[in-house]
Amino acid sequence: MTNNETIFEANRLVEIIKLQYPNFVGKTASESDIERLERKLNVKLPKWYIELYTTVPLIGAEFGIQEDEPIEDYDGVSHMMWGSVDDLIEENIEYEPGTSALKDGYVI
Repeated sequence: MTNNETIFEANRLVEIIKLQYPNFVGKTASESDIERLERKLNVKLPKWYIELYTTVPLIGAEFGIQEDEPIEDYDGVSHMMWGSVDDLIEENIEYEPGTSALKDGYVI
């Protein structure tokens, strides 16, 4: 997928979220947020990642993935929230698997 396709599909995802949750207001990161993220994690992020975080209002979106078969009080859905820059810094500096991933050159 090219950078343009990634951005297009991410914007489509935001529109789908808004159809399901009309009050959803996602946020984007600023250029200074991205610079702070790169500085704190000591990484250089790819251009597509920077463009995604600074142009598509995904921050604050929550996604559910049917990971397991539903049983009794558990619907089998695992949830993920698209985090802010502060969330990314915290996850990668303070918690596993973020700290190990960062040591291997990845950002969670």
